[in-house]
Amino acid sequence: MGYENKTTPDRRIILKHQLTVKKRKLETGDSDSDMGKTELDTTLESEPGTNKLKSLIVWLPREVIRDCCPESFRENYPRTTCIIDCAETFIQRQTNLRSRCETYSNFKSHDTAKYFEGISPHGQIMFISKACGGRASDKFIVEKSGFMNYLLPGDEIMADRGFTIDDLLFPLRVKLNIQAFTKQNKTNLS
Repeated sequence: MGYENKTTPDRRIILKHQLTVKKRKLETGDSDSDMGKTELDTTLESEPGTNKLKSLIVWLPREVIRDCCPESFRENYPRTTCIIDCAETFIQRQTNLRSRCETYSNFKSHDTAKYFEGISPHGQIMFISKACGGRASDKFIVEKSGFMNYLLPGDEIMADRGFTIDDLLFPLRVKLNIQAFTKQNKTNLS
């Protein structure tokens, strides 16, 4: 379905480790019953200097997303691949004026680092961007993050009102669903 062609360098490292562990298991005659734990441990411990949490964030194949999708999404948004949002973390005030201008967030009234994240409908984190200054727009971070390389034609992305990325998704034939909330907090997901 095209997923195999979109492996990232981090994903390649994980796959390499999984193949190494599988080969070792076959050579020693061990069962696959504890394979999941061994793969995870090997992935986390074998690459010195790599971020341990980063190796846990992988883009899931569409079939896995659909199989694990909650009932409310299956009924109302069956093609939803992920839910996107940006998060900001307070950081120390910058001494350099140029850096201070890039990190000051009007929304938080503080210096922040801003991250873009994508999670699956069942709640697994599938994508986290590198940090940007708090002044960066959501659209800018989406463009620069590499997130759109994971999307396939026909995918649907869910976001809140603040994401104005329709023009980025249209050429990819990806639909942006913006959930409409009312004052009574009633949604199609309740």
